[in-house]
Amino acid sequence: MNIVILTGSPHRGGTSDYLAERFEEGAKRVGNRVVRFDTAFMNVGFCRGCNRCEGGLKDCVLKDDFELMKPELLDADVIVFAMPLIYYGVPGQLKCAIDRFYGIDFGLRKKQKSVVLLLTCGEIHEERCISVTSEYQLMNEYFGWYDLGKVIALGSMNRELIEKTQYGDEAYELGRKMVRE
Repeated sequence: MNIVILTGSPHRGGTSDYLAERFEEGAKRVGNRVVRFDTAFMNVGFCRGCNRCEGGLKDCVLKDDFELMKPELLDADVIVFAMPLIYYGVPGQLKCAIDRFYGIDFGLRKKQKSVVLLLTCGEIHEERCISVTSEYQLMNEYFGWYDLGKVIALGSMNRELIEKTQYGDEAYELGRKMVRE
């Protein structure tokens, strides 16, 4: 399977990096091809809403690092979103990349895809994550994507804390389940 991991943390080696690494280890262990894009360290501009792309019928007017992501996203069987909860929402760096899905909208809907959410959160109450989980669910419904699972790592303020939890193992096992039937 072709798997694309999109991370959204501006902290190298942080909590969501840890979950992405563990997921990737599990997915590669069973023979998947995994490509990872760390959006916080890429030049991905925000969608201008100019509609020149006509939802993906034409090329986007912006020429930036999203051009690297585009073919991988279109070819992906699975897209993984790995991020920390930042002010109760999706980190801006990743949100810019997700908003740019508009420029490949028709292509993303052409091929059946599945998705995974890896979310880290300093909070200990899952309801604090509702804006991210709701956006994830609505996006899946819109594109017709199938949710393969989530790891919502509550109380994960830093790498040292998350490494003492079961969340890394959950991400690894979720990655190992990425086998084409």
